[in-house]
Amino acid sequence: MKSILIIFFGLLLVLDIELLAQNPTYVCVLKNDTLYGNNFYEFDIYIQRTGTTPFELSGCQIGLTFNDNIRNNGTLTATYITGTCEFGNSAQVPANPNVATLQGTTRVWKLASKAPPGAGSGSIISSTAPGTRVGRFRLSNTVAFAAEQADFAWTFSISQYETKISAYVNSINTLITVPTSHLNQLTNAPLAGGPYINWCNLQWPASGIITQGSNFDVYAQIYVATITPGPGQGASIAGWIGYSTTNTNPNTWTNWVPATYNSSGPTGNNDEYMTNIGVLLPVGTYYYASRFQYSSGSYKYGGYSSGGGGFWDGTTYVSCTLTINPGTTAVSFSTSRLWNMVSVPGTATQMSKDSLFKGNTSAAFWFSGSSYVAENPLSIKKGYWLKFDSVRSHTVNVVTANSQTIDLNTGWNLIGTVHQNVAASSVTTNPPSILSSSFFGYNNGYFAATTLEKAKGYWIKSSATGTMTISTTLSKDEVNNVASIIDPAWRIINISDAAGNSQNLYLAEKLSENGFDLPPTPPAGIFDVRFSSQRFVEFDGAKSVINLNSVVYPVAITLSNSSKGFYRIKDAFGGTFLNVVPKDGQQVVVSNPAISAILIEGSSVPVSFDLMQNYPNPFNPSTVIRYAIPESGHVNLSVYNGLGEKILTLVDEVQTTGYYSLDFNAKKLSSGIYFINIRSNDFSKTIKAMLVK
Repeated sequence: MKSILIIFFGLLLVLDIELLAQNPTYVCVLKNDTLYGNNFYEFDIYIQRTGTTPFELSGCQIGLTFNDNIRNNGTLTATYITGTCEFGNSAQVPANPNVATLQGTTRVWKLASKAPPGAGSGSIISSTAPGTRVGRFRLSNTVAFAAEQADFAWTFSISQYETKISAYVNSINTLITVPTSHLNQLTNAPLAGGPYINWCNLQWPASGIITQGSNFDVYAQIYVATITPGPGQGASIAGWIGYSTTNTNPNTWTNWVPATYNSSGPTGNNDEYMTNIGVLLPVGTYYYASRFQYSSGSYKYGGYSSGGGGFWDGTTYVSCTLTINPGTTAVSFSTSRLWNMVSVPGTATQMSKDSLFKGNTSAAFWFSGSSYVAENPLSIKKGYWLKFDSVRSHTVNVVTANSQTIDLNTGWNLIGTVHQNVAASSVTTNPPSILSSSFFGYNNGYFAATTLEKAKGYWIKSSATGTMTISTTLSKDEVNNVASIIDPAWRIINISDAAGNSQNLYLAEKLSENGFDLPPTPPAGIFDVRFSSQRFVEFDGAKSVINLNSVVYPVAITLSNSSKGFYRIKDAFGGTFLNVVPKDGQQVVVSNPAISAILIEGSSVPVSFDLMQNYPNPFNPSTVIRYAIPESGHVNLSVYNGLGEKILTLVDEVQTTGYYSLDFNAKKLSSGIYFINIRSNDFSKTIKAMLVK
């Protein structure tokens, strides 16, 4: 006796019109059949384009005959397994078919038709093997299948149930069925017999959350009639627990860990197998299921359900989920009394500042690129200003990473570090070579850092938008940032206050214009001293203003390494309250809180003529021009345009030996390249300046 399996989807419109356009060619294949237990049978149907003509599917009807004796007087049910169709248009995805009776004794599996999508919106059939999957279908029985072959076969001759394939050809719904293009690759093994795996499952646990490196035991059970019942392990059974990062059918997985018989498991009809998959896996989320094989038979896959589980079907019996979180590391560090720049060395369970930093007494201030912003909770990769009531020791348990990649904005960035000390020279950037300053830490004053300490915050300046990577595993020989190399010959200005804060500034005869900028001024209340140019090194001989921010009076100023020069320290009010010419190493004490800035002037005697590069350059609209005169004489300093025409005379007088500085304001000039020339005695030098408005 034969039964008929009919699958409809799409609406067929058969045309008798001869079309000029060529019909697409194809193969339609039955394949990948699997028997689950003794009453579930599944198989796939694929369509693959074989020619060069595009194949836009408009609909199809699939009819299959099979051996009705496999019913074994049971009731058959046919289902489409949701999510297995690969059609691009969801309107063409099959619905669940129903089993009906045709002509009294012939049984048919019929799939309801769907509305046509219309030309241009039909599903495109792939030419890449195995093609486009129509879907995976299941034939289930209320009793065990009879021990006979299913004998599935295509049918093209039973009226109303014949197999038909149609496509949009020249935008017209056209029947293109070719019976010889329908193939059968089913194994056609008997659907019963034995012994075989009657049942298997994923027993326990239903889910898990562990720390990386921890154990995670998974249990699964199997029943094979006449083999597993009774005491001890049934013969010829192999078991595995598999895992995947995607929740797909386990028969597609490649990672399977052998499971061993659990002698402490159940003593009834089932045998239980177990294995540990936790220690094998890195951080991530995984899906796990079981797999069994009896003798040399096919693999059977087990899924979980709260009712006991069964053969994996993705709906009732499913894979379980394991989440593996990173382990935590205890990171210890210390902070000073009052203000510190700190960072979070990893991700903690609680990221609030009070949970991470005991004894803090202020808001945590991060720099947004233009201003300070109070943040709570805190974030990794960021640096923060934070005040403490005393010297403190801290230990935080955090999830660490061997490297952190931090976004950089053009200009100054307040960044965090990692859980270990890292050499500043090991930092890398993308794009390369965009760091334009030293790393600056803070310890009662800014300092140029060669080591990025764990849990500290640092300033870094970038010449462009990009990223910076701090790694505990990377070492580099070259230095990426511009190191602030302090010349031993420079004059040192040490400024310290009554609270123990201290900062060194420097005067240099010659220096690069780059690399000596200080980070932004700290929030109000934090000690900071700097030249008004926002640098910590200035040209010797120029009149330089030093700003005193949030200092605690009295303030001590000591000028050292200056025995060969002449220097005067005055207050910014013209010397009304302070006007001193100190000796080398002499301490000058400022007790008047009204003095929030000082002026230092004078220099050592220059030994040669020089015209130094203007700063800043490019500029808009003002720039500073500095030059040195080692002997008295007539000095001419003039500005020329790109044609060589003199447009301004800045200096035209006799000047004595010394260093000179003047402001050049070009607000009346247009953008362009200008040349600045100095002539004195037999000396002449020209520099190029760029005005950009």
